[in-house]
Amino acid sequence: MRKLITAALLMLFMSISLLADDGFIIKSYHVEVLLQEDGVIKVVEDIEVDFKERRRGIFKTIPTVYDANGDANYRVDIEDIEVSNWNYKVSNKRREKEIRIGDADRYLSGIQNYRITYRAYGAIARYEDSDEFYWNIIGPEWEVPIESASYSVRFPYGWNSQVKNYQSTSGRIGALTTLPNTLTDNLIQSSSDIRLNPGEGISVAFEIPKGLLPAELRTHTSSSDESIGLRPQPNKWLSLIPAGLAALLFGQWRQRGKRQPELTEIEDQYYPPEGMSPAQVGTFYDYKVNRRDIISLLPYWGDRGYIKMRQLEEDVYFEKISELPATEPAYAQVLFDELFEQSDNTMLSSLQEKMYRTMSSVASKIKKEVKAKELYDDKAIKTFHSGRMILLGALCIALAIFLMISLEAFFLGIGFIVLGIFSICTHFFQPKLSNKGYSIHNHLKGLYNFLKKPEPAQLATLTAENPSYLSQLFPYAMAFGLDKEWESYFQERDDAIPDWYIYNSSMVHGDQANFGSFAKSFNPRSIEKVFYSAPASQNSSGGGFSGGGSVGGGFGGGGGGSW
Repeated sequence: MRKLITAALLMLFMSISLLADDGFIIKSYHVEVLLQEDGVIKVVEDIEVDFKERRRGIFKTIPTVYDANGDANYRVDIEDIEVSNWNYKVSNKRREKEIRIGDADRYLSGIQNYRITYRAYGAIARYEDSDEFYWNIIGPEWEVPIESASYSVRFPYGWNSQVKNYQSTSGRIGALTTLPNTLTDNLIQSSSDIRLNPGEGISVAFEIPKGLLPAELRTHTSSSDESIGLRPQPNKWLSLIPAGLAALLFGQWRQRGKRQPELTEIEDQYYPPEGMSPAQVGTFYDYKVNRRDIISLLPYWGDRGYIKMRQLEEDVYFEKISELPATEPAYAQVLFDELFEQSDNTMLSSLQEKMYRTMSSVASKIKKEVKAKELYDDKAIKTFHSGRMILLGALCIALAIFLMISLEAFFLGIGFIVLGIFSICTHFFQPKLSNKGYSIHNHLKGLYNFLKKPEPAQLATLTAENPSYLSQLFPYAMAFGLDKEWESYFQERDDAIPDWYIYNSSMVHGDQANFGSFAKSFNPRSIEKVFYSAPASQNSSGGGFSGGGSVGGGFGGGGGGSW
């Protein structure tokens, strides 16, 4: 009985082995991978097979859809496919590409060699703190044994001291069997040949610090559909339709929505327009609410006698002197009330991770306040900046996707994508100004020019006439982003610091504090950092190296067989 069971098991294993054999084995499989500086991955695969039975050739599959970067349907472009010295055909499957090598009317036997080259676009995992190269050198989908496998992975030479946490693993999907390999300068390669059983593969992963790869990975547009069996592009001339619509939209925008040109000569101005706070000035000047625009309200309130500030060694002390007048706009009231919500005396450090929602609300209210001043052309705002252009752009891009996927109308789809992108961009262009707004904008340009580099004689006259001139204009210099210029300019002068700012004497370098050292000490960046600090997300997927490296978890890979 024992011999009978043993014989039965032996026959079962032999049957499984024969089913997995597929009429050939892979004698050797060598893969060379080159990661380029633009994030494109070039792959060269040399496969030596031994056909035990007559076959026409082999086929290889490469996945194009992955669960990566938080997207269950993340797509990677596999393009520029070539097979040396063989006839081949590339087909697009649902989630992969298939490369079928050989001729239908020609049978092969014995040893055959295949060299397959291709490029992968977008196959880098992006995280908050770092990027990750994670490539399945040989996918675990091959159902035949691979007697000898090896690999090399090369990255740009300038990265050799920065790439870290590299791992090489082999085995079945999810396996973490570490492979011996060597890292020499910019080259990772297997230390020895590796044997793989059916269903086993090899993966390599390493961490790439932020800044080495471009912010946007390069994508690929194929110049030929012939080799992958796509239908011919229908009626390419139809792409003139979105081109004509784009030209019409551009003409309407130039006529009705484009901002007036800057004057070549603008007279210097020494005071801001009446009734405009520095937050409003900074927002209107560049059509966006910068962080510095909101922080400029602090010295603005100090000059008006609403608050005082004291600079400490590692902190800032705010003291409320009086309530804001009821005439102050809503954004100012919201920020002021939040700043002194608990007490009339507040430490900057106590506001950590408590102000970020308020800052968003304040920014929205400032934007509305500026728009309500009738500084923009009303028709241009309604036509190009009310959200209509974003809706039009989204519809054009959705139509383009439908045309390219369902009808394979590639050129027509590209035309509508261009139209959609231009439509969306017009929403974010600086809007056309009203006559009142154009006059105020030129006034602000003149003020900016003067504050950027004050003319000494004129500045002496202004400070003689108004001893508080510097304190009064400093918030506007901040809103213009000129506080660093003021710090440098006033460092060599003896202008007094504002009376609402109490200086820490231990931080003064030199004989006495002056306006330049005040501008440096005020340090709006440190205030911004606290006001905009937010708690770490509890649901964040994290950044940096994912701890990858298990077989089958990265891009690339796939498998194949014979036919």
